[in-house]
Amino acid sequence: PANITRTTLASVLMLVWLRVKVQARDRRHLVEWTTDLRLLDSAEFEWLVGELFRREGWTVQETGRRDGPDGNVDLKLTRASTTAIVQCKRWKNAQVGVSLIREFYGVTVAENVERGIFVTTGVFTADATEFARGKPLELVDGAQLAKLVQGLQPRAPNKELEATVPACPKC
Repeated sequence: PANITRTTLASVLMLVWLRVKVQARDRRHLVEWTTDLRLLDSAEFEWLVGELFRREGWTVQETGRRDGPDGNVDLKLTRASTTAIVQCKRWKNAQVGVSLIREFYGVTVAENVERGIFVTTGVFTADATEFARGKPLELVDGAQLAKLVQGLQPRAPNKELEATVPACPKC
């Protein structure tokens, strides 16, 4: 019985380790191969954003939930003594308004972190951008995100990879 228990435990640990390695590989590939941010589902989008921060030296904890509310925190970041939270919004064609940014700012204050980062595939309204000014908030829109992803992608000779972001629905 002891050998069976040990073998079972070792098998479970091996499967967990393998799952972690496969997910890490998939996240790396998302950054390297994504050419249209709109084609990612919400989980892939959060993985992509998390991988971007990992490559900037952050330790990333994924906190977003697929089965219910996540408290407006999809990622928790730590680097040295700095902590930050990230909210990811993958919207095909939408503007992020001031009400969402106000709500996220409240979460940032409640979480007692140095910085809140709101990442979207869309664009921010002028009111949202104005509200964030002077606060420990960073707004990353689809165009900025596409540039970040492009900067990490391998370049094929004589071929420019293009990350597509949605157009503003009112422009």
